[in-house]
Amino acid sequence: MRTQLRKLNNINDNYMLDSASGKFRLMPSATGNYKNKDNVYADQVSVSGNINDLGSKLGSWAEDSEYVRASLNHNSKFSNKHFIRQKKE
Repeated sequence: MRTQLRKLNNINDNYMLDSASGKFRLMPSATGNYKNKDNVYADQVSVSGNINDLGSKLGSWAEDSEYVRASLNHNSKFSNKHFIRQKKE
C-alpha cells in the first residue's frame, strides 16, 4: 500500500520598477498565488503459482487520487478526483 499526501502554498508576486518614482510596484495580473493539495492512495495485490514447469501470475492494482488547487488572488478553485483499477495477467 502506498499513500502520498501533499500540501503546498505558492506565493509568486511579480513587481515592476516604476521609473518615475524609483519604487517597485506589484503587478496583480502577473501574480500567481495559490494553494494546492493532492492525496494519492494506491494498493497492489498479486498471486503467483507454478504447476510443473508452467508458471502464472495474476495481479490487481487500484489507485484513488484527489487534487484541489485554489487561487489566493481570484477566489477560484479547481479540483478533480479519480479512481483507477487495473488487472494484470
